[in-house]
Amino acid sequence: MTKRDAILKAADALFARHGYGLTGVDALAAEAGVTKRTLYKQFGSKEALFAEWLRHRDVRTRAGLQRAIEAISDDPRQQLLGLFTLLATLAEAPDFFGCPFSRALVELGSAGSQAAGRAVAAEHKAQVTAWVRARVDAAGLAEPDRAAEEIMVLYEGVLAQIAATRTAAPAHAARRLLAARLHAGA
Repeated sequence: MTKRDAILKAADALFARHGYGLTGVDALAAEAGVTKRTLYKQFGSKEALFAEWLRHRDVRTRAGLQRAIEAISDDPRQQLLGLFTLLATLAEAPDFFGCPFSRALVELGSAGSQAAGRAVAAEHKAQVTAWVRARVDAAGLAEPDRAAEEIMVLYEGVLAQIAATRTAAPAHAARRLLAARLHAGA
């Protein structure tokens, strides 16, 4: 494993658990088994490391989401419901500490110095929204813009509630709400 990979692995462990603000460079370097100088040589700054970690996490998260959902069904309605089944499973995973992209958007706010990390997190959310919208279109739901927006509100709300409660109950509730909407043909 290269030093860069070791630092990204450490970032994955620490940023996922503690977020950007509570993760120090000293802790990152110690977890990676490198010096702070090596960390800065590899990434230039904590902000640049955070943005790169988010990029890596985005690729893994979206690929994993797609694989898991496609394994559930080819039917777009079942895939939309499967999104919440997947969130229920994540809620019960001991190493899931909430959505790192949501956390990044909240933590980084509109701060200019962390613009790269904020942009990566916002792009992740845009890509998930596009994925949902594509399934809404394929399912032939009425008012597709509204339907996609409502599903994303459920999705983001579930992520927030899972982080707060550490239970799958919010995902199950959202799945029931979406199933009722799909059954009504809306």
